[in-house]
Order: sequence, then C-alpha cells, then structure tokens
Amino acid sequence: MNDVRRQLIVYERNGRILKWHDRQIPPGSDWRGQIDERLNAAQIVLLFLSPHFIESRYCYEVEGETALRRRNSKEAEVIPIILRPCAWQDTPFGTLQALPRDAVPVSRWQDRDEACLNVATGVMAAVDNVIEERKITPNQSESETYEPDQKDEDILRYLYRSDVVRLLHYIAEAVHLDPTETEYRLNRLITRRFVRRPGLPRVSNPFPEYRLIDKGIEWVIDDRERDHTNEVE
Repeated sequence: MNDVRRQLIVYERNGRILKWHDRQIPPGSDWRGQIDERLNAAQIVLLFLSPHFIESRYCYEVEGETALRRRNSKEAEVIPIILRPCAWQDTPFGTLQALPRDAVPVSRWQDRDEACLNVATGVMAAVDNVIEERKITPNQSESETYEPDQKDEDILRYLYRSDVVRLLHYIAEAVHLDPTETEYRLNRLITRRFVRRPGLPRVSNPFPEYRLIDKGIEWVIDDRERDHTNEVE
C-alpha cells in the first residue's frame, strides 16, 4: 500500500489529487469519526484488498459498505486494488473493475514498482473521468448549473482574504472539501467573476499553475465585482 502511495505522490505535489489515509490521523483523535468524515467526502475511494482487509469487520462491513453505498448513489467512484491473492471476486466488490491490470495482485507481479505504477496510472485515469464528468457544458443555462451555497461563500471568503490564491489545497482544507470539489466550485465562481467583454479592465490569469482556467484566455473583471476583488487587480 505504501508503494502505491509513493507512485501517487507526484500527482499530489502538482495539485491534481489530495490523498488521505488513516495513518494521517494524529494520536488521541477520534479515528472513527475522521475516517467516516473523509470516506463520506471523497470522490474516489481506493479499497486495498487483501486477506487482512476481508478479515477485518470494520474494513469490510463499515468502510466497504459505505464506499459501495456512495458509489450506488453516484456520489463517489470505488476502485478495488488487489494487493495479495484473496477471494475478492466473491465479495460485494467483486463486480467492480479492479487494479492492477487484469486484477493480478500486486504481490504476483515480477516487478513490484511496475505493478504500483500501473495502479497509479489507473487511479489518475479515474480522476480525469471524475473531473470531466463535473465540467459544465456550454449549452447549460446558469440557472440549471449554478446555485450558490454556503460552501461557495466560504471559498470566496478565503479567496479574497488571501494573497496565495494558488494554494488550492489550503482552500480545500479550510472549507472542508477535497481539491477536486474545490476546483470544480472555483471554476464556477471564477467563471462568474471573470468574463471576457470588450472595454473592461484586463487582468492576468490569477491561476497560471492550475487547469481551472485555459491558457491563453484574457480575463477581465466586471466593474460590478470590483469592490470584492481587490486582491487580484
């Protein structure tokens, strides 16, 4: 499991994912509460399957069932990762597409690094799919696609208060969302705040390092929003 996480670290560093696992829970914390909170917020849940996972009642019956319930309600994607040979096909996860390739357990690969890289590549393909599915299509009206809520207001509050708007992870942690959801919401909010219209003051792309805004687009600030966007002028 650690080897898989190491293969994913490059994507965490470039801001494409924010991964979390229970070993990040500090001593003395409510571990069950933190696991439940993260499990219910994640867009993608990775289940590292082995005989130990199947034996663990909490992993199998609590974490596994929660993940499947969220998948069935289209709130999250669930990806089984087969670490060691086990009867995972006879579990509720048996119908899901598993990693590594052909569901060959990581322990059975001649090159363990290759197996873990194959897992990481598959995970990032799933990340890209989730991001693509969340994109708003041009023919959708604003009333159909955008309904501001408290999370949106929280994001704007941190965005306008801070000079470090590039720190997507900071904002995500501050408003208790994962980066994928935060990126999606920021994309909606920035689209409303920055519009291409002749005659308005031009500003440079405030997110040059992120995919939130396509490179080459000149962004302008609508005069009606000026009082609230001093930090990016």
